[in-house]
Amino acid sequence: MGHIIFHHETVSPPQAVGGVTIFQRDSEKFWWHNSRAAGGRDGGGKVDDLSVLGDFFAELSSAISKDLSPDSSHIVAWTRRRWTHAQGRMEDALSSDRSDQNGRSRTDAVTKIYGERYLAEYSALLDGSAAMRTVRVMVENIADTDATVLLRGESGVGKDLVAHAIHAASRRCNGPFIKVNCAAIPRELLESELFGHEKGAFTGAHRRKPGQFEYANKGTIYLDEIAELPLALQAKLLHVLQDLRFSRVGGHGVIDVDIRVVAATNRDLEHALTRGDFREDLYYRLNVVEIRIPPLRERKEEILILAARFLAQFNQQYGRKKQLSPETTARLLEYSWGGNVREMENIIRRMVVLDDGEQAFENLVARRRQMGPSALRSSSLSTEGLREIARCGAQEAERKALADALERVQWNRAEAARILKVSYKTLLNKIAECQLKPPPSRQLG
Repeated sequence: MGHIIFHHETVSPPQAVGGVTIFQRDSEKFWWHNSRAAGGRDGGGKVDDLSVLGDFFAELSSAISKDLSPDSSHIVAWTRRRWTHAQGRMEDALSSDRSDQNGRSRTDAVTKIYGERYLAEYSALLDGSAAMRTVRVMVENIADTDATVLLRGESGVGKDLVAHAIHAASRRCNGPFIKVNCAAIPRELLESELFGHEKGAFTGAHRRKPGQFEYANKGTIYLDEIAELPLALQAKLLHVLQDLRFSRVGGHGVIDVDIRVVAATNRDLEHALTRGDFREDLYYRLNVVEIRIPPLRERKEEILILAARFLAQFNQQYGRKKQLSPETTARLLEYSWGGNVREMENIIRRMVVLDDGEQAFENLVARRRQMGPSALRSSSLSTEGLREIARCGAQEAERKALADALERVQWNRAEAARILKVSYKTLLNKIAECQLKPPPSRQLG
């Protein structure tokens, strides 16, 4: 397959590499070179008139198509979309107004910090629909800042992808990207995991261990499922975000870090605020820039693009040559995708590795059709909300046990702590968390 390489050079044209090379010379004109021109001749030219871009793309599409198998037409379609985007940027760069308000070259503004990795790996993935193009614009607008970002969206919509894109587009792209799943780490170990610990800080701490915030220095730390963070740890995180300094568990020395924080959640944080499950001050500290990733059902135009991408990926991974039937393609568009992109990825993988994968998907679509929209919504709520239901049930049970114990000892907190087998400080924290208050007679006394 031919290669398409974009260069921004101030020197002579780079050598073409088996395909089409686009580059810039003397910060004035865009040039192009095609080593696969008809008859083996080298083709090329200077972009004096933007109308030649259309002719160029026609030749490019033809050249690429000859190198692709018949089932890879989606790659040409992808190239066409990306070229439309690139053409708009070229029009900006070649406009008569060559400078912005700060006197910088327009070309410099276009190419300022979007790293090669972002352009190569992520920009196109955020370009499949109008909704995701809005996300892409936000990612690029904040690329040259260290603003804290809060990603919102249902499970499986692509929050991890957007987090990686934010890092790749930023000036920190060569630094570490550290992901911490706040829901996957036991609560008693979470503080140590985030901030590290000193030797002897607790039973089993046989040596000093740096935390993920230290590992993320000069890069980005991605706090996934941030709503699962315990209230006590939310307070420490708030101070770390404010000062960018902290101490390891069991330590006294202060550690300074230079990081960008990206957080993500699929929960309703505003509802968590009203219940007292999430600190309001931390919410505002995290929610400097909010990016909402829409569900796949609102991005219908992406469905076939994603399916083709996953099909090509798994065919290559498993050494298969699976093709989707027209009937399966139609069902992909019909399906509701409650699990979003992650569900599609797993379904396409199943189709590639199993002979009856398409038949299994047909049966799934038929069952969903028979259930009807209301049943689907109920099923989705009962499945995706299971963790939330368990959390609320545990909190209510804890609140009731605490209230009963306090009432039994007439709000003698020391006696209640003994009965409940917790420290006095823990009891006071639980009373505050559960928003319990003594009866008026006890408040006066």
